[in-house]
Amino acid sequence: MLNYSFSVTNVFWFVLINLVFSRGLFLLFPEYVSKRFSPTPKLIPYTALSNSALLIFSLFTIVLPAHNSFLILATGIIIFILGLILTISGIFFFAINEPDRMVKTGVYKYFRHPVYFGNYIQLAGITIYSFSFELALFAILHIIFHHFIIVQEEKDLIRFYTDYRPYKQNTRRFFFSDY
Repeated sequence: MLNYSFSVTNVFWFVLINLVFSRGLFLLFPEYVSKRFSPTPKLIPYTALSNSALLIFSLFTIVLPAHNSFLILATGIIIFILGLILTISGIFFFAINEPDRMVKTGVYKYFRHPVYFGNYIQLAGITIYSFSFELALFAILHIIFHHFIIVQEEKDLIRFYTDYRPYKQNTRRFFFSDY
């Protein structure tokens, strides 16, 4: 039986780390973010659903304790750290490039969406760390709804950047996905 109470072993600390690095780092580069990100009205329902699933995921971690198996905890932490590294490197290469140019350097040579992919890996690490079916469910829902956002973003990128189509044909969306 799980003990739902708040303590330093709660899973929520990983969510805070995720928020600081995946959302907070973008706050350091407001001019780049405002030039690169343009809200698309078609995305509003998917964004709301994706953010709702992520919010429920995050709120649930406040009272969710870590699993008591060292192997599961270590696996979750390692996976989380790998996702965090990918997210931070994606944000770094995103930020050092000119806002009006498409990013194709660093991790963007290997993945079209390293920040999203890094966040998904972090969610997987958090889910493993807690060994929670509920977290897995909300992480999967977030990723499914977020998929529709990515599809629309890529359509917009093809219209905005003339070299996006060849980049898309030669660079995987994520590590395990096709082109």
